[in-house]
Amino acid sequence: MKKHTGKKVLAIITGIGYGHSIREVAVLNILKSKGYDIVVAGYANSYEYFEFKFDTLELQGPKFPERKFNFSPIKVAFKNLLLPLKYISNYFKLKKVCKIFKPDIILTDFEPIAFSLEKKKPHFLIFNFDPELYKEYKKEHQKKFKIQHSYIHSIYKKALKTSTPIIVPSISGRQPNKIHYVDPIIREVPKK
Repeated sequence: MKKHTGKKVLAIITGIGYGHSIREVAVLNILKSKGYDIVVAGYANSYEYFEFKFDTLELQGPKFPERKFNFSPIKVAFKNLLLPLKYISNYFKLKKVCKIFKPDIILTDFEPIAFSLEKKKPHFLIFNFDPELYKEYKKEHQKKFKIQHSYIHSIYKKALKTSTPIIVPSISGRQPNKIHYVDPIIREVPKK
């Protein structure tokens, strides 16, 4: 890890797909342009995505053996039997990074471990799940995604309990309540 001298951000980003990474890199690039030093902790796709863009820490995350949005709870549970031990290992890795790097801010998408770190430092949860939109979805569709919803609800509950701002990109025009709605991140197509 390089020596860091400016304001510091530790970003903990999930690695299941690339959606969170692509959204978060826009935020991190703005912070970097304002002089922030950044360390990104992630696993799988997020680690690979950020590895050559920022200082990175590789974590261990869940494994999803299926492709194309098929989901077998039994296969996922079997593939992730050791996940609780991996999360304990991740926690100690992140504690060590916090001790050395001393972040001023902690950003996360929905990694629950972030809420256990540096509790006196500001945390921000940037995520794309709008609970109000989910309520509308439930009214019109049979499939309720109950497992995913309860997991995400538990993350939002932890964020609210620790007074962590929840930021959701949305075009809904909703007014902030417990969630801060912001315009979606739109970027230019890179020039060839």
